[in-house]
Amino acid sequence: MKTLKTASGIIQCEIIQDGIPVNPTTYPFPMDGHRRSDEEINLWRRQPYILGDANEWQLFCLLQSGYRPQLLGTFETLDDAINETLNDNKKIVSAKGFGDLDF
Repeated sequence: MKTLKTASGIIQCEIIQDGIPVNPTTYPFPMDGHRRSDEEINLWRRQPYILGDANEWQLFCLLQSGYRPQLLGTFETLDDAINETLNDNKKIVSAKGFGDLDF
């Protein structure tokens, strides 16, 4: 197991590639947003994560305004999922300050 330290907490996962947790031990499950704790929201908001195996890799992210993780894509290889995350910054990169909020 690998450990990814973030500003909001620690994420345990199988692999960390380019700062992206792959197969984390815990992650936001699709459920009603009111059941999600503030700690979980803060830890996973705009933190992409990948779930998968040798046949299929799914890229998820709990986007800024949502309380449910969104499936951002399904890929044949882990490298394809990582590349999508790194190349599609407009969806995932976190806001740096009030001037950078995306309403």
